[in-house]
Amino acid sequence: MRFNALSAICKDKLKSQGFMESQIVLEPYLHLRYAGTDCSLMVAPSFEDSAHSTRHGDFYTAFVNRYKNEFGFTLAERDVLVDDVRIRGIGTSDATEYFAPQSGKGIEPPVEKIVQVYFEGGYQDTAIYLLEKLHPEQEIPGPAIIM
Repeated sequence: MRFNALSAICKDKLKSQGFMESQIVLEPYLHLRYAGTDCSLMVAPSFEDSAHSTRHGDFYTAFVNRYKNEFGFTLAERDVLVDDVRIRGIGTSDATEYFAPQSGKGIEPPVEKIVQVYFEGGYQDTAIYLLEKLHPEQEIPGPAIIM
């Protein structure tokens, strides 16, 4: 029942931001813990069919598996308590904006410094370039160091 109420609130908020029903994804979560312990784990449901499945998924099995993974044991004789109910609402968009970086073709890259570097044939003047100041398609004469 709480999932339904929270889902409705979440959908309304996303719709008020311009998302359509088909663009909204809701993910249920429970904070679960064993009775007598104070460590709760936020658990997303498993969607495998089991005796513990609900229409929102199987939180019990997901909790037991996560608890075993985190602590190395389970407390099978204890009840599992729900501390908190959450719904994550995600508004997706179909459009992906992509901005191509400015081409540096034909533009001389800025040299930060020239240093002497030893190569097989002896010392050579070597330009140092900063990566953040370079653009795609720029050509750098070697030898060079890009930092």
